[in-house]
Amino acid sequence: GKHQPVAADFIQNKSSFADGKGEVVGAQDPVLLLRHIHQAIRSALKEFAEETRSLQAQGAMHSTHLSSLVEQHRFLRAVCTFHSQSENDTMLPVALRFAVSHTEVAASIQKCEEEHVLEAANFDALGRLLVDVRSCTRRGGKEANELANELCKSAEAVRVAFDTHMLFEETELLPVLAKLCPVNEQRLIVWNTIRAMPLRLLERVLPWVSSQVSE
Repeated sequence: GKHQPVAADFIQNKSSFADGKGEVVGAQDPVLLLRHIHQAIRSALKEFAEETRSLQAQGAMHSTHLSSLVEQHRFLRAVCTFHSQSENDTMLPVALRFAVSHTEVAASIQKCEEEHVLEAANFDALGRLLVDVRSCTRRGGKEANELANELCKSAEAVRVAFDTHMLFEETELLPVLAKLCPVNEQRLIVWNTIRAMPLRLLERVLPWVSSQVSE
């Protein structure tokens, strides 16, 4: 459908990449391409946390800056929500097939599912806190600085939690799928993960992922 041209372009352009050891992966193990999405999420969450700290360091939270943070949060929440749901619907059921012969996989799947639920709750809490800070700043409330401090802590906690979770997937689940799944099935996992997003969001996400991982 409409998803295919933009998604296919992404997969073609990102068909391989160098890992931390300088080795090229992806061409033979397509499922490892999901690391690109993880890398983009890491980069964006780091930038978001840094921006909250920067605004706090200025000693004043300006309404325009806070509105920008609210928009960034909405985008990131949408990306992370659909990504996690697509993993629940696509990647984890495939991994479950191997749980009988690889008992550690079952525990990894359960851990991922539980963390997906917790991440969504933490993202929602961060969003509510962000709205509270903006409202308090607009009316000149004295508690704005205290809320801003809580916002910084919350943003950093979300960043750390996502980073830890994605690293777990990259070390415990993706290598298993790369080893045990046929290449065509790996491609299907990547495709279904990408196409889970609504088209309007997808049109923003794929160029965003490409720009994040190329920096």
